[in-house]
Amino acid sequence: MTAATTAPATTYPPTQFYTYNRVLNAVIPTPDSHPNALPASAAADRALKKARAQVGEDVWKKGYSPAPGGATEVGLAALAAEGIDAAAGFFGILTGAHVSHFDATSRKTVKGPDARQKSVLPSKLMLFITRKTESGEIAREALSLELHTDFAQSVVASLSAAANGAQKMSYHPEFGDVILIDAEMTSRVSGDKTYYNERARLALNDAALGYERANPEKDVETTYVFPDIELLKAANKVEGDRYNEVQKASEAGGLGLDSKVIRDTSRIARRVFMSEAAEKVVKQLWVNGKDRISN
Repeated sequence: MTAATTAPATTYPPTQFYTYNRVLNAVIPTPDSHPNALPASAAADRALKKARAQVGEDVWKKGYSPAPGGATEVGLAALAAEGIDAAAGFFGILTGAHVSHFDATSRKTVKGPDARQKSVLPSKLMLFITRKTESGEIAREALSLELHTDFAQSVVASLSAAANGAQKMSYHPEFGDVILIDAEMTSRVSGDKTYYNERARLALNDAALGYERANPEKDVETTYVFPDIELLKAANKVEGDRYNEVQKASEAGGLGLDSKVIRDTSRIARRVFMSEAAEKVVKQLWVNGKDRISN
């Protein structure tokens, strides 16, 4: 009698998490000082701590700055010294996505139809990819973005444009597509001050492959998806309407609410709106890619 054999269990590499860092204007491995942190996260943690110590907390907290010797330049140099290419972006085969909402008290995921309203902590958009490393191994990576940020909202707007036909495309994105997300910073001058605004850039399939350094023979120009402007206009309207509502209620009731309190309330309304938009995009990705690879 032959003994039954058991097939070896499938093992997957640990997932490396990424985040957007506004000081550096780059998508980087999520910094982590835990003893069991993955090498890239530990390296990012060392680099950022070194950069902050070098420029000082006051300079670092001022955020992005293109000035020579500023926090941005020093931080990028520190990452490079640790072997992290901050310009590489988030690149690979899209395998999954979801939106999470968190309760401020328990810090646990909130579920149900009113989850967006209950979520006081920022909702998060998660995108999952796989890619082949230079050594030929398969890497699993995830980009975690808090949906109250301009960067995350521009990711949603770009995915919305591609998924829902706001931009003329010959296909709609789905799981199994090659995706690239990187960052750019725009500026405007008002008086003697310069204001910087971050924005995510999204490329798909051939356009994304043109960016891949591991395949220089793929000489394809990187063409980015133009964001869903109507979605962003709607988000602006939701925020503006909420600001006016709270301001009028404050004046009528003699509450005398500080403008920052009113602004924070209106930003929450915008975040709830964009969280809902993100959920719609994720649902469309699942519909488009139901017969292909999934996380």
